[in-house]
Formats: sequence, C-alpha cells, structure tokens
Amino acid sequence: MVSFAVVLLLLGGALYASRFSEGRPQVVYSFSLEEAAREAREEPLVVDINTADAEELEELPEVGPATAEAIIEYRLANGPFRTVEELEEVPGIGPATLEQIRPFATV
Repeated sequence: MVSFAVVLLLLGGALYASRFSEGRPQVVYSFSLEEAAREAREEPLVVDINTADAEELEELPEVGPATAEAIIEYRLANGPFRTVEELEEVPGIGPATLEQIRPFATV
C-alpha cells in the first residue's frame, strides 16, 4: 500500500512538473520508479505514535479517522505512550488490530 502511494506520488510530481514547464521535457527525478518502489519496500513506513498527527496515524493498518482521533485523545489524557502495546488501551484497538499495527509503529 505504501509502495503504491510512493509510486503515485512520484508519477504525480513528474506529471505536474512536465505540465508546469510546458516546454521541453525535463528530468525531474534522478532515479527510476522501479528504484523508488524498491526503496519503499526496503524501508517500511514507521509511525511514531507519540508525535504523529491524525493523518499520519491513519497510514497505520486498520486505523481510520475515528481510531486516529481516539489515539490522539488517549495520548492527550494519559501522556505519551511508553510502549506500542499500550495502544491496546485505546478504544477500538484490540489484540488483532495491535498485531497488524505493531510492525509499523514506534514510540
């Protein structure tokens, strides 16, 4: 999912740059889309649950707008998370959801 988003972002930037210049095509990126996709696979998205805003939290698996807001509310009420496992205390996050989030979250 993240790799697909990176590829779309790169394509969108290249298209915008080529339309913006309306002149001769220019090289916007110094590496290929294949290299960008490979790099995205090698460095998975990791979100710091203590500093992330709602939009960043929504990039975690199984976290939508309501859960992202619940994480932020929990953080404001209880202080920073000490461990990723503490996410299980947030309403809407159970053991199965935590297991999906764990590889992509840090404190």
